[in-house]
Amino acid sequence: MERRIIDYLPYFIRRFDVYEALCSGEQAEFESLWDETDRALSNQFIYTADEYGISRAEAMMGIVPKGTDSLERRRSRVSAMWFNDMPLTMRWLGLWLDKMCGTGAHSESADGYTLEVMLDGNALANAERLKTEIAPALEEACPAALLYKIGTRVKTSSRTGAGAYIEYKIRAEVWPG
Repeated sequence: MERRIIDYLPYFIRRFDVYEALCSGEQAEFESLWDETDRALSNQFIYTADEYGISRAEAMMGIVPKGTDSLERRRSRVSAMWFNDMPLTMRWLGLWLDKMCGTGAHSESADGYTLEVMLDGNALANAERLKTEIAPALEEACPAALLYKIGTRVKTSSRTGAGAYIEYKIRAEVWPG
């Protein structure tokens, strides 16, 4: 949409050459102002933000982007951290992992004070990278008394399977009071 400054003036003033020259001289400055205003509006929302807007959101949340990340991947990471709904429940964890990995590409289970998250290595091409992204978010969301494990399950054509676990423990120190 083209916005001309002269269109904002009353009709009886538009006919004067002085105002027409003044408006045409300032038109470029107002166009850049409109562009920056549109950019600022777009950067207020995660899904319409450009590189600058996403970098500001990452800085506020303490997220360090990887050099190989696309803008869409960075948006999804910011979105996942922004919409990190507490408290941690199995239902919430399943919905959150659906956002991060996709539906059906993971499984989660709890046994006592141990939470286990398994990623499907066949469905996810970047399962190892996702493990490193999920771990800090789980560390922030999990209670201190909960041990969590993140693993990758790869199904082969035979009846054997291979898996790997990353185990995180939180150490607590009790100071005499």
